[in-house]
Amino acid sequence: MPALTVTCPGIANKLRCEVVVKDPAAANGRIFIALWDTGATNCVVTKKVAESLGLVEAGKTEVYGVNGPAIVSYYVVDIVLPSGIKATKIVTEGISRGDWDVLIGMDIMSLGDFCLSNHNGVTVFTFRIPSEGTTDYVAEANASRTVQSGG
Repeated sequence: MPALTVTCPGIANKLRCEVVVKDPAAANGRIFIALWDTGATNCVVTKKVAESLGLVEAGKTEVYGVNGPAIVSYYVVDIVLPSGIKATKIVTEGISRGDWDVLIGMDIMSLGDFCLSNHNGVTVFTFRIPSEGTTDYVAEANASRTVQSGG
């Protein structure tokens, strides 16, 4: 089961890690910084990624973002997560505010299990494909109360 765990310093307000992006026909890709965004439907790459990899535009599509609708280029790429999890995706071109090159959206996260914790003031997120179970903190708390009460 491919899985990854990323530990961030302190309490993080952005979930980031390195990923490899490549043209599916190419032998090698390059490392970029990815931002995990549960509010993004699909993955996104910046113009910097597209240009540095020499990606060929597969077409144009309309996307809906925080600034409203826009017509953008899209590409077919392999995104390889730190643990070797690889997803071939159609990604759109987007604009970064400088601290990420690739946006990991729900199209990848929905392939498996994703969990975030901030225990002892340290942010950790973990992801695995395929899904192997449900994380349910209410059931866990109820089971703990039952054991503590002797029930």
